[in-house]
Amino acid sequence: MRGLLSLIIGGSVALMACSSQPESSSRRVSEIILASDNIDKAMMCSLVLELDTMLAPEILGRDFAQAMISTIESDSVVNAGELNRRVELLRKCLVDKKGARHSAFFAEGVQSYVNGLTLERQMAIYTKIATPEQLGTALRIDRYRTPADSVDIAKRVEFLKVIYDEAEYSAFLKYYNR
Repeated sequence: MRGLLSLIIGGSVALMACSSQPESSSRRVSEIILASDNIDKAMMCSLVLELDTMLAPEILGRDFAQAMISTIESDSVVNAGELNRRVELLRKCLVDKKGARHSAFFAEGVQSYVNGLTLERQMAIYTKIATPEQLGTALRIDRYRTPADSVDIAKRVEFLKVIYDEAEYSAFLKYYNR
């Protein structure tokens, strides 16, 4: 009987943790962070503190990545520098208010969402937020990391060949082959 009661209580706690409330809260916070005309550290940190304490930072990371990619893929002009500033500001607030591990888990959630996208979609997104020179440098660095996934990198280069025009692809290759 105690085992059954423990199972019921454990199931209830798990259902509460997985409910849509914390998830929708992190989506809402992510959308506010990305849509605000002028967001500063105080506003960012108050939004972080507003999140449900049961919310796993990985969920926030995935929700933030989903909202960010939706913003990037929209027809609006994306300022990559401003997006990067907001991500860094959010990570600093997570460190200040919740601790370094929370920030690291947030970053893992973001990366998990991005890794779930097709390579073609990833590369289309990267071309909107980075210059050909930046992508060339990034893929060159990836190529020399141990262990490097040369097949994955070659596929990414092929997608860029289709996405970029001739001048952009040439600029990419210049930095990729340095």
